[in-house]
Amino acid sequence: MKKPSEEERRQTELRRKIIGLGEHSQRKSYYPQLQERIAELEQVNRALAESRDKYRSLVENVGVGIFRTGSDGPRSIIQANPAMARILGYDSVAELLSVPPLTLYPDGKGESMLLERLDQEDGVKDLKVKAMRKDGVP
Repeated sequence: MKKPSEEERRQTELRRKIIGLGEHSQRKSYYPQLQERIAELEQVNRALAESRDKYRSLVENVGVGIFRTGSDGPRSIIQANPAMARILGYDSVAELLSVPPLTLYPDGKGESMLLERLDQEDGVKDLKVKAMRKDGVP
């Protein structure tokens, strides 16, 4: 039987290091930390999904109307809950989302109040405005 040459032994050891089988493998030494980090990220993703589901459930089931407009000001409604659609007389949230928000303000004051608050703060909370229902009743 032929003994492996020094070059063959060196290549075998190099191959084991690259594949992760060698005693001093670089990949092998990071494996436990990698597994730990993956487990942490999976836990964070589960917590994020749970939080998102709780938020969605709260917004969709609360009895008051909630809506969000796009960052381009009150030019598009990007989210609304079923209570908001029902309060304004729309058959569905999708129908409400298709309506230009400016048509919801009967006197035009709602938009100006909203824009004024947006200029002063990062967001608007607890702002009460008169809104126009689908049937034209304020």
